[in-house]
Amino acid sequence: MRRGFAAIIVPLVLALGACSPAANALPTRPPVPAGWTIVEADSGGLRLALPPDIVAFDTIGAIFANQPPPAPGAEWIQLMAEGPGLESQPDPGESLDHWLERRWLSQEPDRGETTTREVRLPAGTAMELKTSLAAATGHERLVTLYAIRSASGVAFLVIDGPPDGMRSHAADLDLIPFLLEFGPARGTSSPAST
Repeated sequence: MRRGFAAIIVPLVLALGACSPAANALPTRPPVPAGWTIVEADSGGLRLALPPDIVAFDTIGAIFANQPPPAPGAEWIQLMAEGPGLESQPDPGESLDHWLERRWLSQEPDRGETTTREVRLPAGTAMELKTSLAAATGHERLVTLYAIRSASGVAFLVIDGPPDGMRSHAADLDLIPFLLEFGPARGTSSPAST
């Protein structure tokens, strides 16, 4: 009899816990690592923290950044982020993965396997899409796209680069979306305080 009771109660408690506000809460933003730079879009409302080897070169509206090219002809990692006020938003009822496909990948004929998953970021719930481009050309690039839903719309982040570079910088690149912030402007770009 006790065994049957436990078989009913334990799954019920787990199901209720999964529906609790704590289970649906967004994760806490991790601290910005020492040596990283906080970059803000000139329009305000969008901030990124970037590792030392990725440098912002344009912050008008969106944030564009990349590694300094390591050598002539070499490939490098680059990224672009747009805040939730961007003009192109998903159509009513359109899923985030479909919007990413339509807006960013519909003109890419040479694509590798694509994976998607929902990710809970401090800035909002996001759809992460990973794929590869241009493998047949000998200049393959791995691409990670994020569509991040917030109270003021959907924001976007793309990080792409050569496979070796993306793999060797994976820990830093995985942290960037967790440090992305929306909200009122704070001021100019600056090194993170330690």
